[in-house]
Amino acid sequence: MTEVIPFISTRFNPRDVPDLGLAIAPPYDEITPELRDILYARHPYNIVRIVNGKCQAGDDAEHNRYIRASNEFNEWKAKLVLLEDEKVCYKIYEMEHAREGGAPVKLRGFIGLVRLGSLGKDDILPHLQTFLPPKTDRLRLYKAVQANLCPITMLYNNPEGDCEKLLDKAAKGAPEHEFTDDSGVTHRIWTCVNSNIIQKIRNTMRKRRLYIADGHHRYEAARKFQIDMHRQLPQADYHQPFDHILTFFIDASHQPDSTLPSHRVLCNDLGDGVELDEVFEDLEVYFDRKDLKVDLRKPKEALKQLEKALQDLPQQGFSAIMLLPDGRASALTIKEGIEPADLIDDDEIPDGLKEQTSIIIESNIIARIWLGNPEMKLEYNDSVYYHEIESVIQSLSNRKGCVAFLTRPLKFDEIIQLADDGMRLPPRSTCVFPKPASGVAIHDLQIRI
Repeated sequence: MTEVIPFISTRFNPRDVPDLGLAIAPPYDEITPELRDILYARHPYNIVRIVNGKCQAGDDAEHNRYIRASNEFNEWKAKLVLLEDEKVCYKIYEMEHAREGGAPVKLRGFIGLVRLGSLGKDDILPHLQTFLPPKTDRLRLYKAVQANLCPITMLYNNPEGDCEKLLDKAAKGAPEHEFTDDSGVTHRIWTCVNSNIIQKIRNTMRKRRLYIADGHHRYEAARKFQIDMHRQLPQADYHQPFDHILTFFIDASHQPDSTLPSHRVLCNDLGDGVELDEVFEDLEVYFDRKDLKVDLRKPKEALKQLEKALQDLPQQGFSAIMLLPDGRASALTIKEGIEPADLIDDDEIPDGLKEQTSIIIESNIIARIWLGNPEMKLEYNDSVYYHEIESVIQSLSNRKGCVAFLTRPLKFDEIIQLADDGMRLPPRSTCVFPKPASGVAIHDLQIRI
């Protein structure tokens, strides 16, 4: 049974950070080198210094960005730049963003702690596979700083709306913090210390299965840290700070679908030696193709063409657009009479998972057809993912990739169904947007629960 509990939040002191927007940063994996420089310059206490700090010449085992992050965190606490809340709380968290051609969308939930457990058990279910490099990176930071600096995101279903009603009560009045980030998302935060509301939320969440929507690498890093700590104890009681992870909980029954597509661009190295004529011949065996020519030198026109082509794709079953740097594009769907399971000759992949678009792209189109090696397993740096088609166009125009695959986003109910069925897509196949910012709430592992 899941246990979602309130916590003592560590927060920025208004004396030093009067506007929280100056000190927050995106999650670590959304921070580009260019954005990191901007955040460093924005404020001396911007949390990017801890979450995803700069490497320096001469870094080694004793001097590196993880050690610097630990030093910064402890120094900020010593200077009272970071303070502890006086009471346990949940943080009510709302993010609002504009949707092109539509009304603004609000995504609301609450931040608390959930007890770590084995994924797939303990009613905490994943839907994505993970890579070793980001898990190793987050574990090194976790060990050095010993704090959750950014909430991961989990979905739950509460059709009766019990939690939503409680959040309505807790978020009455003006928010404690309101700011707009670099991507145009407005963040609002309220602190709930009402013991009655807190207990009712705890009781309601005890009955819920939880689904990781974003933060699989951080969850697995925190779980590894927990296991390592348990080995040092004579007996684990599962009530220690390191037994829990900071989480943003979203009721998928009542909140809007808030996901973005994950368009994939293969690195140039994977294009070496590829014969495009053979690729198109092999595609003809399995897929119906609708070809179009896109002029990537005219990005606005190219964007309209590709958006229209994506909209015209079937919303059910496999569909994707393959785009080459020379502007050739093909809208792909599976030929009638061919079963998705026939495309992938891998007994380790369940038949149900073989129907998923990201699996078909990775295991059939990329591994078997593009690379000619069905057993090829792609590594962390083999692909770059973009959420906007404009970024894909720019990447291919600048010859920073050899081929791109454009897909539609998965909805919350699709993510939940995958997790319930015990299936895990390739890493980075989905993207929740907006994501909780680093620094809106911190779970310091030195503070007793």
